[in-house]
Amino acid sequence: MLEEGASDSATPSSNKLGIPAGCNPSDVLYKLAHSRGIKPPVFEMISEQGPPHARTYTWSCSFWDGKYQTMAAGRSKKEAKNAVAKALLDQVDVSVLPTRPPPRIKPDKKRKAPGEDIAGGPPGIKGKKGGNVPGFWTGGAMGMGPPAAKFRFGGPPGPMGGRFGPGAGMRPRNSREDQQVITKHRKIYPTQEELGTILKLTETVERALKRVSDKFVTPAVKPEVKEEKDADEKKNGDDGKENRDILGVARTGDLAKGLLLTGDRTVELVVMCREKPTLPLLAKVGEGLKEEVKTIPEPEKKGKIIINDGELEVVVKPRDAALLIKYKKEEDTFNVFIVLTCTKLRQTIATDNKENGDAASDVEIKKEGGGGEENNGVPKEDTQPDPHDMLPKEKCLNALAELRRAKWFSSMASPLESCVESIRIFREICRRVEAWQALSNWAVELLVERAVSTSDMPLSPHLAINRVLEAVSTGLLAKDGPGLKDPCEREYIDTTANL
Repeated sequence: MLEEGASDSATPSSNKLGIPAGCNPSDVLYKLAHSRGIKPPVFEMISEQGPPHARTYTWSCSFWDGKYQTMAAGRSKKEAKNAVAKALLDQVDVSVLPTRPPPRIKPDKKRKAPGEDIAGGPPGIKGKKGGNVPGFWTGGAMGMGPPAAKFRFGGPPGPMGGRFGPGAGMRPRNSREDQQVITKHRKIYPTQEELGTILKLTETVERALKRVSDKFVTPAVKPEVKEEKDADEKKNGDDGKENRDILGVARTGDLAKGLLLTGDRTVELVVMCREKPTLPLLAKVGEGLKEEVKTIPEPEKKGKIIINDGELEVVVKPRDAALLIKYKKEEDTFNVFIVLTCTKLRQTIATDNKENGDAASDVEIKKEGGGGEENNGVPKEDTQPDPHDMLPKEKCLNALAELRRAKWFSSMASPLESCVESIRIFREICRRVEAWQALSNWAVELLVERAVSTSDMPLSPHLAINRVLEAVSTGLLAKDGPGLKDPCEREYIDTTANL
């Protein structure tokens, strides 16, 4: 199931690098490239999302001219860079990397000490020049033992039990089964061309949405009220300078989590609106996007992948509360699915729960973002009725849920070793094996994260896969099993209830 075409000639376990505790993965990757005489790794920041107090950074890394590449996310630039370097080191097979010839050691031209007639021997021992005397080594330190082995990065294990020195804190070396899992992961990971096209299309659409948002800015009409109320508005950050219908855009789904597989052609974006999204607003944003994508600015037509004028098609989908951007490249069609939503929809649900005696509603509103209207730190309840032409509420609420899930994934699942790679493999199994197709993508992510996070030690790739299968064998997904609680919802929701 894991590997229908896996190579039986997997490399031995000693071909996989282990990272000792306290080492910086990005530094290890740079040193590995230098020791093997290849170009240094290329790190690139793909996206920066979230509010200023809870940023999420996504980085990509390419190694050995693009033969190894991956993505990872973190709550800081340093954390994301180290995470992507660590994920790439898990893929690198040392046996296939080029080797640099060892440096030539120049002979010592120091003058011999008086009475020293034997090369390397102590003074006072007579013999033929260059000969050996029993009981002495001619190249050893102080003439009392064999020459010390020279340490080389990535070379064979030293006498202290590790490839990098002492083996304390190191994960066990990968076995033959680990290499089969890594081989499978390489096959299902997107190619450089696929990943580059998706990222370029997403970046172009995000910039177009920013220009559309700028066009919709209207100056706020400040009512004539008391000076005390004006001071309160300034204190809360509402200075009355402008009103934006579109507050921002964020990546969700597989793109935000770094879980894209080869063959994926659709990514998701969420547009946050000031008010509850309506049909006129969706049509207005659609018309603005059509005008913006007709002519792509020249600064955006740079790089290996270029999107020219008129190559993007905008389709309005009112039933999905979304816009669909299509980009045809040769025989493939890449899509960007944009859903409109608003945090006031979540406030309405929290207010209803509060009326039913739920004291945690205020906390839930504050975590969600609040919509910007607060009074003394307590969000205002949304008492306005839903517009008659509002977009489907369920679709908008699902978009808010995807935002919470992407944030949870970056903080809980991404830092775990072998977790993201295992999720990709099980996601591919769910697509290919009929018995697994009923399991949703979110349920797969929770299943793997719970199985890997409960281990008391870092897991190698095949041990992580085995641990997930062991969790399934315990009846976790059975009809009378405990199921998987959604950690991004306040109420109890079983993500496997549909099985």
